[in-house]
Amino acid sequence: MTLVNRWYQLLKLLVTHKKVSIQEVQKEIKTSNQTIKKDIGELNEEIAGIAKIIQKNKHFELEIYDFDFFDEIMQGKLKTASDFNSASKRIAYLLNRLIETEDFLRMDDLSEEVGVSRGTVVKDLKTLKEMINDFDVKITGTPNKGLRIIGDELELRLLLFYFVSPYFSETKTEQFLEEKQAIKHFQKKTNASKQEITLLTKVIGISLNRISSNYLLKKPINRYSGCFEYIQEFNELINQLEEIYELTLSQYEKDFISFPLNIINTSITMIRKANSDLRLYFDPMMMRIRRLDLIDLDESFLYQEMKQHLSLLINRVIFRYRLTDLFYGEIEKKYPFSYHIASECIQALEAILQHKISKVEISYLTLYLELAFRYQKEHFSSKKVAIVHTTGKGTALMIQRQIKRILGRDIQITHVSEEQYEKVDLNKYFAVFTTIPLKNVNEETPVIHLTNLFDDSWLRAQWQKAKKKRLAGFHSTVFFYQIWKEKKTYQEYLNKLVAPLIRGYYVDEEFEKRILKREYQQSTFVNKEFAFPHTTNQLSQHIVLSVGLITDQGLAETGGNGVIFLFAIPEEMTAEVENELFELYDILFELIKMGIDEFIELAPTQESFLKLIKSKGERLHE
Repeated sequence: MTLVNRWYQLLKLLVTHKKVSIQEVQKEIKTSNQTIKKDIGELNEEIAGIAKIIQKNKHFELEIYDFDFFDEIMQGKLKTASDFNSASKRIAYLLNRLIETEDFLRMDDLSEEVGVSRGTVVKDLKTLKEMINDFDVKITGTPNKGLRIIGDELELRLLLFYFVSPYFSETKTEQFLEEKQAIKHFQKKTNASKQEITLLTKVIGISLNRISSNYLLKKPINRYSGCFEYIQEFNELINQLEEIYELTLSQYEKDFISFPLNIINTSITMIRKANSDLRLYFDPMMMRIRRLDLIDLDESFLYQEMKQHLSLLINRVIFRYRLTDLFYGEIEKKYPFSYHIASECIQALEAILQHKISKVEISYLTLYLELAFRYQKEHFSSKKVAIVHTTGKGTALMIQRQIKRILGRDIQITHVSEEQYEKVDLNKYFAVFTTIPLKNVNEETPVIHLTNLFDDSWLRAQWQKAKKKRLAGFHSTVFFYQIWKEKKTYQEYLNKLVAPLIRGYYVDEEFEKRILKREYQQSTFVNKEFAFPHTTNQLSQHIVLSVGLITDQGLAETGGNGVIFLFAIPEEMTAEVENELFELYDILFELIKMGIDEFIELAPTQESFLKLIKSKGERLHE
């Protein structure tokens, strides 16, 4: 990555996140500590008086003094101001020359134009080829003739958009000023964001320049879902551009010009209509989730919530537009199971679209899946609690109203009097609220003594403790733990896990056939160290989790260590059991991220394993 590009990576990182550690910068920019400090020093010289990157307690922060000038910098001023001493500028120039020239370009001529040696141009071209690897274009060389670029017009325009336009300003002609006025009028009428207008201006400039040189878009943009041809303000803008430049834009050109308005979820895109073909993308994602056999989703709810996001996501993939990562790894940490499911969805989309999709899209998709999971929990998993009291009916109803107000309407409440409570099994309730001391209640059943009922924060804190206690209990799960040191294949180890479950009548007799069939269809190994075999169990209403720890490099396929998390999942689950299953999934995906060596160190026994999942579960709920 060249210096100017590293500068912009730094600035984007610091604009998005209030403060960033040196380790986080290294991870993002992939360079040494020494280079980062040198880059920051040089960048501070370039932006002196406008902004400054400062270091505070091993973290970097950005101070902005002139917001208008800083906005110009973020729109690319440092790139346009650079000269051919900058490799990025040279590469942009070389790419532009290749795209604008139909003939072959000789290496010596390019070397002379940018004022560097032939060897430097060769190095720049190598970097350029790596940069454009995600685009359907090819730079070819022919002996005694030179270089040329081959590719579809859409792909060439995208190269101009991403790699050339940031480094070269457009010529300020009279027509250009009229064009700016038309765009400004469009922004005023539609409230389009500054980001959308910046991108739109670039695309218009590129399109008009290519059209004037008779390079036209001659076919529809495959899979693109645009809606702005139906919006009056956009049509007015197109009409104005046609009048200013005395031309007629085809529908394909209009589609291309509209793409900056169809890739970002802002106020202007809220009025868009969903792509009628969206099911062609949504359904394969759901099929992939169903094949995992881990969860049941309310697919109609998820579709309604995410259809606009999915439509924009597909457009971003088509146009190779990458969203800024606002989360910086936090989503994966906070929602590990949802993140895993989102990763599977993205893989399904990649297979359809035949393009690699940016990792940041997984984080955004995770939020929609998490929303769907929470919707199910809220609508189908109301928690039953008991209130044991010595008070009259009026006071009891007041207690009930306060609990529902603070804890939510999905709480189902049963009133139990002091005289009745010893005849009632209080352990079947998620939690028990009481105004009196209780006996004959299991230790794992959360009991909340109502000493500060009208202190909202106290009541919420007590409820959180109750949820953590329930989580620690795993009352709907039966655990088994085995440790092996001999060398065997994965299937042999699976048989060793399943056999005692069948003998002990924990799973039905056909369970082994189903688990092996699923593994044959699709392996559940993650990182070659953790396996996650799972299928339904027709014999029990409990979740069965059998863990097999393989040490001493005993896994024959890899010659390394491994862990098998074997799940037997009830065919029919209550809301409580399903919630517990979700919790376990989240925790186990957190354990997988630790790596095999740390897992072996922290969980050498069943007791230590249970302690580990309890602590991980509590952390997820903090």
